[in-house]
Amino acid sequence: WNGGFQAFALQPVPDAVEFKFLVNIATDALPTEDITISLGIDATAITRYNTAKGTNYQLFPNIDILNDQLVIKAGTRNAYAHVRVWGADALDACDNYMAPIVITAATGGVIPADALNMGSRLMALPIANPYAGTYHCVGYRIRPGNPPETIEADEVFSTVDCKTVIKQGFGN
Repeated sequence: WNGGFQAFALQPVPDAVEFKFLVNIATDALPTEDITISLGIDATAITRYNTAKGTNYQLFPNIDILNDQLVIKAGTRNAYAHVRVWGADALDACDNYMAPIVITAATGGVIPADALNMGSRLMALPIANPYAGTYHCVGYRIRPGNPPETIEADEVFSTVDCKTVIKQGFGN
């Protein structure tokens, strides 16, 4: 039940963020005609995923499928879907969000798979810790048994979870 699951971390900003993913049709032979795929947002896929996996994802509140009708050209098996989300700054970074993009219909005899199998892109959208980032450190490092040491360096802190960041690298 992980067929369409993927994660894409969002910075806590109001700006729109776009992502894309490949929609693929599984066929024995390449299609001889164009296939139209319809995409939609299905919140019930989140409920089913949460039940199956013991998670607690919520529907991301601001989702726009930029091309909800995809055309997979004859002789090929895939096309890209483009999605926009925005408003991550207004969300609690400790909550878990998801954009459940599912195949709702298809032409040419294609039967959409179950949303929890391969018939969707269940895009987890964690909100990055607002304190993660690069900090310019200026000062003194004091370690027991050593003289004070002048420091001026950029230090990168990455998200561990919604309340914790960690310095990358080793040592001081």
